[in-house]
Amino acid sequence: MSFSQRAQGPAQKPNPIAVLSEIVYGYQREGVLAYEMPSDPQGAAKWFMGRMEPQQRYEGLKLNRGKGGEEFWEFPYLERLCYLLKKYYHLPDCDQAVVLGCCDEKVFWHGESMDHYYNNEHSVYNEVMIMREQGIKKYQPEAVEMMKSMNFGMERGVEPSVAVEEDVEF
Repeated sequence: MSFSQRAQGPAQKPNPIAVLSEIVYGYQREGVLAYEMPSDPQGAAKWFMGRMEPQQRYEGLKLNRGKGGEEFWEFPYLERLCYLLKKYYHLPDCDQAVVLGCCDEKVFWHGESMDHYYNNEHSVYNEVMIMREQGIKKYQPEAVEMMKSMNFGMERGVEPSVAVEEDVEF
């Protein structure tokens, strides 16, 4: 479901709390509950919005026109929140707790797998903590070099060994 809402007649502005509440209510009707989330759908929507990364300047609400002249709203921030809420509901409770703890430390979750976000040496969480400890000026050149060499997941300061097979026939 896209949250670029197309309407008959004048387009209605999307209400993030109402849209997220509908998603919460749908999961609750199926008997699915989320870790530490309030049981009231509107309260749950507000709670979730308060935990996720705030709206960025490029995620603003825009009124657009379709080819037929119909107006519709695009709201990338709401699309992101809906995507994350659905993914959050599908995480086990232990991973939901990790997401909440990291978000409390302002290391926001963008729907990554737990292996990428938290569970390995070069996870998003660990890299953010290293950057905060070292400072951006010291961290950035090392991170750029790691990205250039595509050594993601490799030990810091150690060149990857490359196995070269000789006498390979094609």
